[in-house]
Amino acid sequence: MSLISKNQRIIKKELVEQMNIGLGHVDKLIGKMFGNGLSGIIFNPIARLIYKIMLSDDIRKKTKNQIDIILECANLYNELLKENENKDPELSLQQKKDKILNEIIEKYFEDYRLNDQSFHHCKKNHVIYPKIETMMKEVFRSRIEPANQLLTSSGETYDELTRNAFSKEEALANVNREFKATAEMLKLLKENMDVIEVPAFVRRKIVKIMIDAFEMTKKQLYARIDEIFENSS
Repeated sequence: MSLISKNQRIIKKELVEQMNIGLGHVDKLIGKMFGNGLSGIIFNPIARLIYKIMLSDDIRKKTKNQIDIILECANLYNELLKENENKDPELSLQQKKDKILNEIIEKYFEDYRLNDQSFHHCKKNHVIYPKIETMMKEVFRSRIEPANQLLTSSGETYDELTRNAFSKEEALANVNREFKATAEMLKLLKENMDVIEVPAFVRRKIVKIMIDAFEMTKKQLYARIDEIFENSS
């Protein structure tokens, strides 16, 4: 098994685990909002609707598809960097990276977008939808280069790959860039709830769950980074 294939397997396992934790946050928040745990969801039609919108099996499938797209793009990014190493000498390394990244995003964003819940639950003709898509694209962009660094790192576990690819400060900077774009998108949704293409009577509840789940995910990922780098000592 090649280094890239081995690392892809390790990274995907970690990202799927993080996905499951994130969806678990949503599950807990729905239960907390309506009380009585599972019975509160089963016997409350609003809770059932929100559960269907936010925790369907299709969401897990699409999120896994996004993980595959990110890893494919990261691998392509690495290959194109090598191919273009001696091309365009008038460009700096950063300019080459930006050019390659822009080309990859242009090619793969449609596939990424089709697997994003923001795309499926937003009105495409709404005046703020282009801004939401811009934020979606920034989240996508923020994931590719760090994934490339993990793909080309050394180690037998995700923790080892991360420690060998980044300092703790770099790992935090990577997630903070993604968090910033996600927070801006959630702010847009909160201020323009009518863009969300779900029944009006559940919009406010869905946005609250999204924001609360995002805050829980941030805390969890910060704790995960602490764990990774504390284990190195």
